[in-house]
Amino acid sequence: MVKDNAENKKDCKEENKEKREEMKKEHDKMREEKKAMWKDFEKAVDSKDEKQVKSSFDKIINSMEQSNSRLKSKIEKLS
Repeated sequence: MVKDNAENKKDCKEENKEKREEMKKEHDKMREEKKAMWKDFEKAVDSKDEKQVKSSFDKIINSMEQSNSRLKSKIEKLS
């Protein structure tokens, strides 16, 4: 029984490690996407193309709203 419990803890630890690694990859991917959006926005501003600036800015705002929604749902789960 003690051995089973130890094995179970080890399995859980490995599963949690895998989950953390997956989450880290997701966060890294999101960071890169956000950096790319800001670079696109800077290029649009430099080009002085009003439509491109508005489109890039809208993408950034949309991304922020999605992040905000995710955070709100996480807070609600914790409450």
